[in-house]
Amino acid sequence: MSFFSAGLYSSPNKAFEELVSNSYDAGATQVSVYVPMDKGLPDSILWVADNGSSMDKEGLKQFWKIGSSNKRDNQSQERLPIGKFGIGKLATYILTTKLTLICKASNGKYYAVMMNYSNINKDSTETIKLDEKELTLEEVKSILTPIIKRELKI
Repeated sequence: MSFFSAGLYSSPNKAFEELVSNSYDAGATQVSVYVPMDKGLPDSILWVADNGSSMDKEGLKQFWKIGSSNKRDNQSQERLPIGKFGIGKLATYILTTKLTLICKASNGKYYAVMMNYSNINKDSTETIKLDEKELTLEEVKSILTPIIKRELKI
């Protein structure tokens, strides 16, 4: 997967473009992108947040399927989606080694899943299992508030 995504996205700018396109496809009308001043620090965090339709627990499971996307199945969309092959998530590989998705499902529940790309062994045929975890609003706030406060200090 890593070699595949490295060939798809030649620069971090293209990777961010893909992530913003994913937000657009989710129906977002607002997208926020934060890139730290010093991206080389080991604890630097970058994030993309939007107000689009989110995923539930099952949606997070489907999210990781490569070459599969159901976003074109939804006929009620007001605008045509940009993506169609379900590979946009691979853009994150060239931006980070750890990716955490936090979603608020339409039922009001929060879910999170983390992918650690450094756990992928290119010689392994082993399936990677990711566990989707349900979070409370308090847990979401406790995760995000320190990150946002730390990163937005001027």
